[in-house]
Amino acid sequence: MVYDMHGADGLLTEELFWLSMECNCSGRKFAHILNFKDIVYEFSKYDAKMGEINRTIIENHFTLENHVDQMLRVYENAIK
Repeated sequence: MVYDMHGADGLLTEELFWLSMECNCSGRKFAHILNFKDIVYEFSKYDAKMGEINRTIIENHFTLENHVDQMLRVYENAIK
């Protein structure tokens, strides 16, 4: 669930994750203002399969190893 002082993007699905990332998962992408009933509804959309999908997204795009490799490539290109 992405909910910040800027609003809510809601429960992250694979599709919503990338849209929310456009605004750094800050809740600003959709900026929904949710009440208690809305929050309960968002959580009711949860499916255990989402955990595996979200973990794969994080492992493929946001691990330290990926960032270090990317930084090393930038450095190597800069010193050429």
